[in-house]
Amino acid sequence: MYQGDVLNTRSRMMEECNRLGKDLLVFQNIAERLPGNQTYKAGFVEQLMLRGKEKETQIYKVNKTGERSVVV
Repeated sequence: MYQGDVLNTRSRMMEECNRLGKDLLVFQNIAERLPGNQTYKAGFVEQLMLRGKEKETQIYKVNKTGERSVVV
């Protein structure tokens, strides 16, 4: 079961999805771990200070290669 910081961070990322009109946003460490087969491509969105965090966070959108829509 997830608690505390994990749930708060998820909530902040959902707020950013809504603000930016994106279906899926991920942190830099997740974007860097996408498979090397180029099925999915991460694109930098912005660096921001999520509410409740002590340092700035880089967020990325994820698209399936060859498609414009964001995938989950």
